[in-house]
Amino acid sequence: MPRARLALVVAAVLGLLAGCGRPPQPSAPDAGRELRRGRLWAAALIRATREAASPDSVAPEAALALGYLERLRLGMGSPFRMAEQAAADPRLPDTLRARVAWALLARTLDGRAYEVDPATLEPLGMRASGPVRGDGGFHLGLVARAVEDARDPRAGELGVRMAYAVAAAGGDAGRGAPALAARAAAQLRDRRLAREDARALLRAADSARASPLALLPAWRAGRRFAVEAPLLLPPAADAEREAMAAALELAEELREAAERRPERSPDPPRRRAGLLGPGAAARLAVVAMAGMPPQSQVATPVRAFREVLLAGVEGEPAEPRRRFLRRATGEERFVAELALLRGAAEGPGTAGVALAVGVSLRSLAQEPVWFPGFPAPTERELRTAFGLRSITFADSVPEAWRPFYLRMLGSSLRDLALVFPAFTVEGLRVRFGETEREEALATHDPARRRLTLPPATAAGTLAHELAHDLDWQAARARSGVRGAYRTDRAVRLRRDYLAAAVRALSDEPMEPPAPGDRGRPDPDRRPAEVFARHVDWFVAASLARRGLSSGYLSSVQDAFLPGYAGALPPDPEGRAAAAVARILGEVAPVPDEELRWFVGRFGPGRLPPVAEAVRAALEAPRGAAAEPGPAAACAPGAVLRQDPLRGRVLALAAQARARGEALRQAERLAGRPGRTWMARQLDGMLWSPEPVDSATAAMLEPLLRGAGAAGGAAGLPDPDASPFALAAGAGCRAAPAA
Repeated sequence: MPRARLALVVAAVLGLLAGCGRPPQPSAPDAGRELRRGRLWAAALIRATREAASPDSVAPEAALALGYLERLRLGMGSPFRMAEQAAADPRLPDTLRARVAWALLARTLDGRAYEVDPATLEPLGMRASGPVRGDGGFHLGLVARAVEDARDPRAGELGVRMAYAVAAAGGDAGRGAPALAARAAAQLRDRRLAREDARALLRAADSARASPLALLPAWRAGRRFAVEAPLLLPPAADAEREAMAAALELAEELREAAERRPERSPDPPRRRAGLLGPGAAARLAVVAMAGMPPQSQVATPVRAFREVLLAGVEGEPAEPRRRFLRRATGEERFVAELALLRGAAEGPGTAGVALAVGVSLRSLAQEPVWFPGFPAPTERELRTAFGLRSITFADSVPEAWRPFYLRMLGSSLRDLALVFPAFTVEGLRVRFGETEREEALATHDPARRRLTLPPATAAGTLAHELAHDLDWQAARARSGVRGAYRTDRAVRLRRDYLAAAVRALSDEPMEPPAPGDRGRPDPDRRPAEVFARHVDWFVAASLARRGLSSGYLSSVQDAFLPGYAGALPPDPEGRAAAAVARILGEVAPVPDEELRWFVGRFGPGRLPPVAEAVRAALEAPRGAAAEPGPAAACAPGAVLRQDPLRGRVLALAAQARARGEALRQAERLAGRPGRTWMARQLDGMLWSPEPVDSATAAMLEPLLRGAGAAGGAAGLPDPDASPFALAAGAGCRAAPAA
């Protein structure tokens, strides 16, 4: 289509379908009519711009509107957050703001949000004797059915997590399958929650004879949308039982799929086409909000995919990938640059990064809408309100970004006060700019007592970094020491009464830095780092208790999606939660009632959620679960008798761990033929394995007997039969004695 004619078509779509220049009235009660118009308008706009090759042929407002629709399709956070943004977007003319919001609401109702590309799930795999190329469409269908068919979508999601964890442990799926399946299930869970939320909003609007768009901001402010609610706390008992039943069914389907050795690798799934044509993507990349700073929830996952993206495909140009890594720093630019990248290059990472970013953005679900020019506190107001010594910006931070960061800092400190009411940051220096260490997301310098918050990665780390300041203040108050952390000193001196509690935070030996040591201690072993990671979880959990989440303070979502700041969920036995409460009781002004709630929810004596128990059973070191728990209730057989459904799930996890260990050991001893032989013996596969000689078979026989599955895998074995079955005890040791 000629460029001039295309521009006229786009103008017609933007004008006529937007209501002949008149914006829909916010108080109009006919929501059905506005939803139909929104559907038609969006479809017409997509058709009119799909073939545009030049950015000059796409109007800026058309590109911005398409950016909203594409963000919705990819699941870049809450649809209601997007709709409120669109309705207030100063870059859109009045005739389009409400129209875009109606289109977003209509497409949410239609389930045209949170799409997961089947190609993303290709790495899940279905393995028999060895790696066999998987079918992403098969896995997407399995995950989608589990979430859609469940009474509670979260139950379906948890069932998916457990099933894929078991499949990976047993060799039926790749090692990365649990994390990848968890991300896909999280997006599909939110698609269903958003659809149900939209229906509830429409019913309320109809009852009140008001426009849904008029109610939407109040619903967001009142935390009434389930898709924006935190999901960190364990599910209800009935949802957990539904999840266990789903996990058993899904695990069996995955096992059957793995046992069917295909004669050829299935064809790769078709990639789902985006809504941004090349011209619209190029235009959006230019007009995306220049005054908006990078979003950590976008930039950090993109950074994690750097090596995969740069690897590319042989023969493809590298520059499109480098451009994507440089420019994909916020939601709008991400969808624009992703469309441009897919138009120029395919291969590793282009599907997976979209899923990772979509899941990461959920931590911003409750973020209030803000655009440049909207209210924000001044540096002086924040210094006065919180006693901060200074707030400075590096020259590299544009003036247009600075109000956003001031707003982020103020919001974070106010939210943190809900958890630590008497915590003060008086005297703290805050600097927005890059850190001295490129790999650091943010830093707290104890020598200068200064937070350094990089623009692209700071949001989601503030709870962690402010925990360091809490630790710093404790060292000064309790020991009269400046420039150090209390937890480091406690472990280093050993005689400190707090040392035992700090060491209980981790199963790994602690390694505090020596005084004056300028090296970089292992963050997984440094007491101050381990403490800050646990405080990150504590803050997120305490906010979730109130129905709140803060994507500025923490990127934590739950135990399976702990965010990019490395938050540490409590262990299934609850020792770490009890230790956190003891430490906070000593060094922080935390109300006793808050600590009692935390220990009751995550500490000793609780029955861990079954998903956490399964993970502990699969990940605990061999023999770690052998110590007895309360009475005999922690033997897998005892769980099977007391709670047959929970016992079956834990027994399945123990069996999968035993099977996976047998396969790995067989391959280590006899190579691929050894693994193939073991798979046949364990699974009763009908195809002929690669031959092994009698001596090799004799060497592998003890492994087979040790796996407790000789004679095939028909039904669950005796949960006490496998030498690895004791791992299931990790899921019940904390159960209260009868």
